Amino acid sequence: MTQRARRVVKPPQTRRDEVVAAAVRLFKAHGFHETTVQDLARAAGVAIGTVYVYFPSKEHVLVECHRRLREGLGTLMAATLTDAFTAAPGRQPVDL
Repeated sequence: MTQRARRVVKPPQTRRDEVVAAAVRLFKAHGFHETTVQDLARAAGVAIGTVYVYFPSKEHVLVECHRRLREGLGTLMAATLTDAFTAAPGRQPVDL
């Protein structure tokens, strides 16, 4: 008799983050069209239905991946500009 893995309860945002992280890895390795929702679920360690609890479709997962990428780039750009302007003496031009 095979034992089932014990279900681990995690906060919804943690599960959602795990699905997105799995999607980023799989989309990068295999491409969007070659990755199935079953692949996403398996890589995230959840049931297929759990993926659909957080995302209505695979396309919605991709949109969330893009949103997080844009958000991360915006944060990085803001920090870079702040550092550049803070380091510039007085009213000297800043070479970006």
